[in-house]
Amino acid sequence: MSTGWSSDSLAASITAAGMRTEALLPHFLTRTRIGIPISTMSIHRGGRHGVNAAFVAKRATYSGDPCYDPAHGPETQTGMAMRTATDILPIEAASRLAAYKRDVQRALPGVEKMILFGSRARNQARADSDYDIAVVVRDLADRRHVRRVLSSLAYDHILSGFFIRPIPLPSDYLRPRGRRVTELAEDILRDGVEIT
Repeated sequence: MSTGWSSDSLAASITAAGMRTEALLPHFLTRTRIGIPISTMSIHRGGRHGVNAAFVAKRATYSGDPCYDPAHGPETQTGMAMRTATDILPIEAASRLAAYKRDVQRALPGVEKMILFGSRARNQARADSDYDIAVVVRDLADRRHVRRVLSSLAYDHILSGFFIRPIPLPSDYLRPRGRRVTELAEDILRDGVEIT
């Protein structure tokens, strides 16, 4: 599963070859996270604002990337391993999130996946940090109803000290066609941990 390159050696090779950052993107950023292609839009934008070979190399090798760890999580269709909430959270928190997911799936048909992101997914949470959860829903025609259901199902968990903050998203939000990837989508793709 390893590329055989460290981000430092790849950055040195890129710099030594005098290659432009934009020329490298199609070759090195073809892996996927959470089964969703990585957006190169932000890196292209960043290239105009000082993204250097080291940054591209780090993204290309996934050195230190919490989503790319072959030792954890189920394989996606691309063969890339992905962490799950049970891998990184205490047992009680992981079971609470799993119970919340079951309740949401019963109440809302069309929930495709639920992804923990933010400080809890990055293992940088404080005791009072909330659990940011992207709830990917196939049909978000009535967004207000979906928000109400997600909030009411989270209420009992919140009273118990598990501050769940669900964010409903349409199924194409993380895989936009013909439009820019938002910062929120980039955060979810970078930090995301699937709730199982």
